[in-house]
Amino acid sequence: VTVNKASASVAVLDDNSIRVVDTVVESSDIALYKTSVGSFVLANAGLSSGDGLDTYVPLMASVTRAFVPKNVSAVLRYEDGSYGLLSGSGTGAKAAYSEQKFSQDGVAKGKATKLAAAQVLAKETVAQVDLNGDGEIGDVIRLVFDGDGDANQQDYGLYRTSSGAVVLGAADQSEGDTAGSGLTLMANKTKGWVVPSGNSVAGIAITEGGSLEVLTLRGKQYSAQKFDSATGLIKGKAVVLKTAQVDTREYYYGLDLTGDGEVSTVGVETMPLGWAV
Repeated sequence: VTVNKASASVAVLDDNSIRVVDTVVESSDIALYKTSVGSFVLANAGLSSGDGLDTYVPLMASVTRAFVPKNVSAVLRYEDGSYGLLSGSGTGAKAAYSEQKFSQDGVAKGKATKLAAAQVLAKETVAQVDLNGDGEIGDVIRLVFDGDGDANQQDYGLYRTSSGAVVLGAADQSEGDTAGSGLTLMANKTKGWVVPSGNSVAGIAITEGGSLEVLTLRGKQYSAQKFDSATGLIKGKAVVLKTAQVDTREYYYGLDLTGDGEVSTVGVETMPLGWAV
């Protein structure tokens, strides 16, 4: 610029960066922020008001319309790159939450879905937030049915969790541990399975053919209940075992089920092929 033969230069700064105005909610390593342009975005946790946003995911209700969150309690980032916002309130049995899912680029995927109590506990583990106010994060083991499978199979344990679910998980877990990503046993597609009243768990077994067997005892009577080892869904009704069938399982489970002081070896010849040992 030159005025009256005097010249000077002026730098005009063009700063188009989006900045953080407020942190809506922060969970684990990710947070939901309100920005200086009024939008809501997901970015790494730890930013403060006034910080610039170089890498972020804008939340969109559709490809043309921004998403406005309400009553958000936690934000989730999943392994496949998608996201979720949990909204709701309440504690314990009165806790009511729903999840709105988003694609990797931040576009909403359908409508928000209501979460069952066990689902809320699973989301707690992802978000590392105590949503239901029970003082713990996740679905915690309350009872160890079978701590390490049976004598021959040391990879699995059967547990009852704080949500009431019966879960097949890694061996050697104890009361107070988080159940994690164990397989929940289901009586049908919507209802969890429970150990029948008056029965105790005597052992668990998995076959290569895709079945999980839970052996239970009531008085002196053993029953075998099968489940799909991939989905946890029940397979038919429990079968009351005859003496010969109990002897067969003694060999596999490595347990003296009949109480005669020895473990039967009849299973060497009679156990079906395909049982994982």
